[in-house]
Amino acid sequence: MRNRKIIAILIVLILVIGSFTACGSSQETADSVWTNGVIYTADEADTMVEAVAVMDGKIIFAGSTVDAEKFIGDATIVNDLEGKMMIPGMTDSHLHTPGTMMAELFQINLNGVLSLEATIDTIKGYVDANPDMDVYFGEGFSIGAFSGMEVAKGPTKERLDEITDKPVIITSYDGHIVWLNSAGFEFAGVTKDTVPPAGGTVEKTEAGELWGTMKELAIDLVPEQEFTEEQYLEGYIAFLDMQQAYGYTGMTSMSNGITAAVNLDPFLKMDQEGTLDMYVFCNTVISPNEDATAQIDAAIEKRKSYETETYKNGSLKFFADGVIEGVTGYLLEPYTEEGGMGADFVSEPLWTKEKMEAAFTYGLENDFQIHVHSIGDAATKQTLDSFEAAQAANEGKEFRNVITHLQLVAPEDITRFGELGIIANMQPYWAFKEPYWWEVVDMPLL
Repeated sequence: MRNRKIIAILIVLILVIGSFTACGSSQETADSVWTNGVIYTADEADTMVEAVAVMDGKIIFAGSTVDAEKFIGDATIVNDLEGKMMIPGMTDSHLHTPGTMMAELFQINLNGVLSLEATIDTIKGYVDANPDMDVYFGEGFSIGAFSGMEVAKGPTKERLDEITDKPVIITSYDGHIVWLNSAGFEFAGVTKDTVPPAGGTVEKTEAGELWGTMKELAIDLVPEQEFTEEQYLEGYIAFLDMQQAYGYTGMTSMSNGITAAVNLDPFLKMDQEGTLDMYVFCNTVISPNEDATAQIDAAIEKRKSYETETYKNGSLKFFADGVIEGVTGYLLEPYTEEGGMGADFVSEPLWTKEKMEAAFTYGLENDFQIHVHSIGDAATKQTLDSFEAAQAANEGKEFRNVITHLQLVAPEDITRFGELGIIANMQPYWAFKEPYWWEVVDMPLL
C-alpha cells in the first residue's frame, strides 16, 4: 500500500450505537487509536467526539480521549490529531477517471483555461515546446472562451490552422465536442461529405464546408491518443492520490476503466496487486448504436470474472442526450435562434424510447444499477418513462437507479423521482453559474 497522509482515513464507518462505548469486552485493544481531535461521527445527532479506536478496519469506540486509553495496547498505533478534524471518508458519486490527469501529464491541457487568448496561447505554447510530435491531442477547452456562432457550433478549424499544419484534436472539458484543424480532419478521415452516426453532428459552414467541430456520437469517428500501459497506470495512480488527498475513500467511476488500446483495466491491475486502496464502483457504458443486449451480456461476464470488496462492476451507464452548449440536449421547448439550428429545434434523444425501455428492463433483470446522463427536460421525461416501465417489469426487486446532471427538469416530473424511487444525482458544483459560461453559453441558448 502506498503511504497516505490524510485524516479522512476511515474506509468503513461503523459507528457505535448508544453512548459510543466499546463493542465487546473493554479489555480488547485496537489496531489504531486517534485522539485529541474534533471528530464528526455523522450519526443522526451529528455527534462530535475526541477519539476513535479502530480494529480490523472498523470503528469499535468513539468518545473521549481519556476513555480511548483503555483500547491502547503494546501494538496499538496511536495518532494524536492535535485538534485537527477527522471526518468519515467521502464517496464521490460521479467521476470520470482518471479525470484530467492524462491531459495534465501527456497532452495540451486546457482545463481551467477560460479566455480565448489564454486558450490560443496554451495550444501554441505546447506545440512550440513539442515540435517533434506528429499529432497534437488535447483536452479541456471551454466553449465559454468563444463568442458568436462559435458558442453554438464550437471553435473554427482556422484558429488551429494558424498554429500548426500538423493534426490537432482537442476535446472540450465536458467531453461532448471535439475541435480539429484541417489536418486533424484529414487524419481522422472526415470530410464535408462524411455522414455521422445517429446522435452525432459534424458542424459545417453555411457553404457546407467543415466548421471545426464534431459532437456527441460523431466523436467516435475521431482517433484517440494512444497511451502506453505505463502511462495509463501513472495517470490513474495520480488521480487516486489526488482523490485521497481530498479525503475520498470511494468513488463511482462512470466507465469501467478498460483502456482498449492496451487491453488494460488499471483498476483491476491495481486491485490484483494490492494497491487499489479506494472503493471503486464502476459503470459499463452502453452505446445506443450497438446491440444493447450483447453489451449487457458482456458486462455480466466481466462482473462474473472479477469482483472484490474493493472493486465492483455493478452499474450500466446510458446517455439519454447531449449537452446544452453543444445544442444537443433534448428539450421540450425549442432552443433560441442563437443555437443556429432553426426556430423549432429541440435536438433529439440518443435512444428511442422503445430501445431505452428494453435495455433498462434487461439490465434490471440482470441485477445492474442503471445510471443515466440526462441534461434536457425532454430527455429526463423519456428516461423516467422508461424507468417506470422497466421497474414495473421487474416488480419485487430493489432498485437504486440514477439520473444524473438534470440541468432542466419539467415541474411535473420532479415528484416522479420520489414516486419511482429514482435517485436524482446532482452535485453542488453543477449548480454554480460559472463565469465565462452561464452568461455566454447556456443562458443565450435557452
